[in-house]
Amino acid sequence: MNRKYFLIPANYLTFDFKRLLDSGDNGRILWQYNSNDPKNMEVGDVCYLYYSNLPDNTSRIILRGIITAIGVRDIASDGTEITCFALSQLETINWKNSGKSKFTYKVLHDTYGINIRPNKRQLKDERIGKGKTVGDLALREKLETYYENNPRLNLEQLKEELCVKLRCAFDSTDGDPKESRRHITFEARNGLNYFETHHFIQQHLCKGKEDQALFDAIYHEKNLIYLCPTCHKKIHYGKKDTVRKMIKTLYNREQEFYDSNFLKLAEAEGFPNVLNWLYKIYGVD
Repeated sequence: MNRKYFLIPANYLTFDFKRLLDSGDNGRILWQYNSNDPKNMEVGDVCYLYYSNLPDNTSRIILRGIITAIGVRDIASDGTEITCFALSQLETINWKNSGKSKFTYKVLHDTYGINIRPNKRQLKDERIGKGKTVGDLALREKLETYYENNPRLNLEQLKEELCVKLRCAFDSTDGDPKESRRHITFEARNGLNYFETHHFIQQHLCKGKEDQALFDAIYHEKNLIYLCPTCHKKIHYGKKDTVRKMIKTLYNREQEFYDSNFLKLAEAEGFPNVLNWLYKIYGVD
C-alpha cells in the first residue's frame, strides 16, 4: 500500500481531549477540514498529531492515527454542520518526551526545516530541507522507526497518564489521583481538568544570560510544577510563612536536582544553599 503521511498541528489547550478519550474504536475521532488542508488525503494514510501548548510548556508529536473515512459530516460545538475526515487506531508515540527522540518545534524547524505553524501538511517523499536540514522524508522515516520500536500507549493508557499528570502538586488526596477532591478546579475547553504550569525556579533568571545549562535546568520537567489556580496564586501572593512551607515542600521533592543545577548560582549571590536562595527569589526570606 502506497501510504501518504501528514503532520497535523493541534492546540492542546482547545482540542477536545474528552471527546477523543471517550470515543470508541480506540479513539476514532473526526477532524474538521479547512481550506488550507491537503486535497489528496485518502483512507489508509497516516496522520501524526502535533500538539502545541502541552502542560509542560512544550510542543510534541504525541499521537499517530490512520485515516478511516473521508468527507464525514458532523456538527460543530456551535451547531453548524462541518465536513471532517475520521482517524482511528490512535496511539501515543512520545507523551513523556523522554530519550533522544524529542520532536519539539525547535527540532522540527532546525533539524528538518519544517515550520509547524501552517495547518495540516504532507510529509512528502521528495522534499529536502534547506541548508543543514534533512527534510520531510527523514522525519517521516524517523517517526515511523520510533513508532515501531518504542513502547506506546493506547488511548485508555493515555487517559490514565493525563489524570495522574494533571493534578496539583499540593493535592495530597490519598488513593487514585483521578478521585482528587481537595484541589478541584474546572473542566477546561480540552475536556480535562484545568491546571497551570509553574516554573519553580523562575524563567526571568535566564534573561540576559548565555548559559545553556541554566536554560535547560529551568525548562526541565522537574522544574515545571502543575498547580491548581489557587495554589499558583498562593505561591506568588500568599502569606510569607505559607509560601515558605510551599517552597520547602517542592524543593525537598527534587532536592538533588535543584542542588546540582542551582547551588553555584545561589552561592554566587551569597546564599549557603538553594533553599534560602529560593526564599529570597520569592521574597519570603
